Amino acid sequence: MVRLGDLYAAIDDDAAYAQLPAMVAQFVGARSCNVQRIDRAGQTTVQQFSYYDRNIMEDYAARFSGELDMWTQAGLTSGILNRAVPLDDLVPETLFRASAMWNDLFRFHGDDTGHSLGLVHRFDGAIMATSFHRAWSAGAFSPAEAARLDTIGTDLHRIYHARELLRRRAEDRLAWANMLDAHQATVLMVDAALRLVEASPNGRRLLDTGDGIALRQGHLVFSDRGPAAAIRNAIAETFRCRPVEQAAFLCARPSGAAPWRLLVLPAGDVANRCLLLVAPSEPDAARRVRWLRGCFGLTDAEMGVAEGLLAGRTAEEIGDRRRITAATVRTHIRHILEKTDSRRITALISLLMSLP
Repeated sequence: MVRLGDLYAAIDDDAAYAQLPAMVAQFVGARSCNVQRIDRAGQTTVQQFSYYDRNIMEDYAARFSGELDMWTQAGLTSGILNRAVPLDDLVPETLFRASAMWNDLFRFHGDDTGHSLGLVHRFDGAIMATSFHRAWSAGAFSPAEAARLDTIGTDLHRIYHARELLRRRAEDRLAWANMLDAHQATVLMVDAALRLVEASPNGRRLLDTGDGIALRQGHLVFSDRGPAAAIRNAIAETFRCRPVEQAAFLCARPSGAAPWRLLVLPAGDVANRCLLLVAPSEPDAARRVRWLRGCFGLTDAEMGVAEGLLAGRTAEEIGDRRRITAATVRTHIRHILEKTDSRRITALISLLMSLP
């Protein structure tokens, strides 16, 4: 039986990373799983895979990785990030059976793979595409299986993102402190008590302004107390290698500027440390409003409640800020979940953080 916490060993253990596809395939109910990385230039490398033998994967990498992989291309062009992509719906059976991927790859190697489910993560210019497969006879992946994949979407995103940072550090042969100094993003390394251990130059400048996130007696403090407890919980669960319900947060700024967008990541081989990636949220917020209104038909009131959930606030806190009752907030939440086809608030938050 796969435990979600076991997945986190793949961050800094290459042997565990090699086993990651088999573990997540078992968890989702798939027969096989491929993990691919696509860089800024569009070059694809097959990172890890399960079930398939080396011959079929070498043939895939040499001839089919890229445009001829109909499933991966459909997932990438769908615009769906951090959520299960129903590839059987995007690539009909008749179209797939007529494709080179089916006839010249799977049939050529005597394989009966016929159904796929996908998951796409994007960060720092890189894309991680995870594909799950099974035989024609097993039938298409069900909505329940897609929902099951969604429960580990955040965990896989954090694992891939942390490995990306570790890969960059290994390539540069830098210690964490030097790597952070060279990192253009705003990165803060903290311990369980939110004590600052290291910071990138942009991170130091952010703390110097004290606008939303500041340093007090060596510890991070937040102007908005709403997400602070949830951030501490995400850090604590990360140290225990447990999946977290929420790893991304919006932190309000007293200046009135758009909130900071903060992501909690494991620090890999550095024990009892977490990385906090901080970025402005204004472009994302504007895009999110347009997306929610255009694709899901959310009202202004519902979008305000959704933003409150994303910031880590409770129904009562959202109600106080918007001057409505907690019962009204819960009604809005129910409508939002129905409109976005999200089964839980955590799935909704994952969707809000991943909108294109």
